[in-house]
Amino acid sequence: MNILSTSDMNAGLQLDKASLWAYTRLHALATTKALQLLVKQQILPWVKEMVIAQVIDQRSRSAIAELK
Repeated sequence: MNILSTSDMNAGLQLDKASLWAYTRLHALATTKALQLLVKQQILPWVKEMVIAQVIDQRSRSAIAELK
């Protein structure tokens, strides 16, 4: 029968804690990066559309003002 000493068990627990911390940290970083990419993909086209719409609106107003 193989019985682990207390120090061996503590070392194993410390490794488990370190592994869990590393996994959690990497998962959080990957999730954050994925969300950032998603936001860029979703918001950037919307912002571009809004800017284009504003430019068109300004030009239309300028053209109307010139006609008056």
